[in-house]
Amino acid sequence: MSLKSGDRVKETTTIEGTGTATLLGAAVGFQTFSSVLSDSDTCYYCIELGSEWEVGTGTYSAGTLARTTVQSSSNANALVDFSAGTKSVFLTFPALAAQNLAIQPLTGILYVDQNSPAVSPDGSIAAPFTTIGAALSAIGNATTAAEQEEGWRIFVAAGFYPEFLSIPDLRRITIDCAPQVFLTDSATFTAYGISSTQTRASLSPLNFASLTINNLFSFGDILCGQFAAGNVDLDVTLNNCTFHVAAPSDSVINATAWTTQRLRLKLNQTILRGSSTYSIHGGGGGDIGISYARECSFAQPVSVGSYGQFSLCLIENDLEFTEPAGATSADELTAPFGFYQCNFPAATQFTGTQPGDFKVDDVTWKSAQAGVTINAPATVENLSNAYYSANGADWSGSAPDNVSDAIDRLAAFVAATHGAIP
Repeated sequence: MSLKSGDRVKETTTIEGTGTATLLGAAVGFQTFSSVLSDSDTCYYCIELGSEWEVGTGTYSAGTLARTTVQSSSNANALVDFSAGTKSVFLTFPALAAQNLAIQPLTGILYVDQNSPAVSPDGSIAAPFTTIGAALSAIGNATTAAEQEEGWRIFVAAGFYPEFLSIPDLRRITIDCAPQVFLTDSATFTAYGISSTQTRASLSPLNFASLTINNLFSFGDILCGQFAAGNVDLDVTLNNCTFHVAAPSDSVINATAWTTQRLRLKLNQTILRGSSTYSIHGGGGGDIGISYARECSFAQPVSVGSYGQFSLCLIENDLEFTEPAGATSADELTAPFGFYQCNFPAATQFTGTQPGDFKVDDVTWKSAQAGVTINAPATVENLSNAYYSANGADWSGSAPDNVSDAIDRLAAFVAATHGAIP
C-alpha cells in the first residue's frame, strides 16, 4: 500500500449511491488510474456530476476505486449518495492535504482517535482509525525501495489504547501522542508491548529504518529484534515517554534478539523502570549503542555495546558497555562522549572493556565517587580535570580540586627542574 498521485488521470464512472466506483476508461486526452496506481494503492480523488461532488482518499483495486475517507463534499463533507448519470472521477490534491504539508512534509499523516471523529479536532487530518494498530497495518511493510524511503507520522488522541503494537518492517514511522495517551486499558492496566523486528533485507541503498515515539505511557516493553535475513540499521527514539514494566520481564528495551546490524537508541526525558531485570539489554551480537540519553531515569541495569552522551540523568543501577575497541561506528553516537551532570544515588558498578571508558565531568565525578565501583579493565576519566585522572588520584578519595592540582603540578615541575623541595 502506498499513497500515489499522477498527472492528468481522469476516467468516467456511473456509480450510484455511496458504494465503490467502477472506472470505465480514460477521458479523451487523459490517463487511466491503472497507469499510475497498483492494487491497494491509495490516492486523492474527486468525483463530480453537476452540483454533486466529493473529494477524499480512495483505495484502488482492479479497475475500481473504494471511497475510503471523505475530506469534503457537497453533502456536508460526508459520503455523497450519487444520483444516476455518467460522472467524472480524477486524481486531485485536496486543500486538507495541502494544510498537512505545513505540519510535516511526510509521505503520509494518519490520525487515531478511539472515538473516531471524521477529522482531527483542528479539522486538518482525516481520521479513519480508532486504534494505533490499525494505522500501523494501513502503512504496512515496505515492499519497494520507494516505500522504504517514505516517512509516516501517526497522531494519536488522548485515551487508553489496550493493544500490542507491531511496527511494520523497513519503515520510518513517528508515533506522536497527545498528552495522556496510555498503551493499556483503563480497568486492569494490563501490559501491552511494542515490537519492532526487522526480518528482511533492505530494499533501498539507505539501508535503515526508524521508530520515534513521543509522549507515550506504557506498562509494557519494547522488543527490537532482527532475524537472519535482516541487514537494516534501526534508530529508536523516545521523547518524553514513560515505560513502567508491570510484569517481570527481561528488560524495558529488549535488544537480545538484535543480531548483526547497528541499533541506535536516542532518549529524551524518558523514564525506564518497573519489574524488569534490565532497563536496556543488548547482548544479541549486533552493534547496539545509546547515542544519547538526556534527562532520563534508569532504575534497572543498562547493558549495551557502546554509549555516546548521558546528560542530566538519574542512574540507579549498574552500567555495562561491552563493545571492544574499534567495533563501534562513532558517527551515530553523540559527542562529546561521557556523563555530564548525572546522578548516581545508589551503589552501582561500571563495567567497560577499555581504559578511560567511564568519562565523567566534575558533577558526575562527585556523585559517582560515593558508590560506583569500576571494574577493570575500565578506568575513570575526569573530563573536567585531565591531570586528576592521569595522576592517580584515588577514585575513592576526595573530589577533584583544581587549586590543589595546580599546586601539585607546580611542585612536580620545580622538583623536576631544580630538585626536590626541602
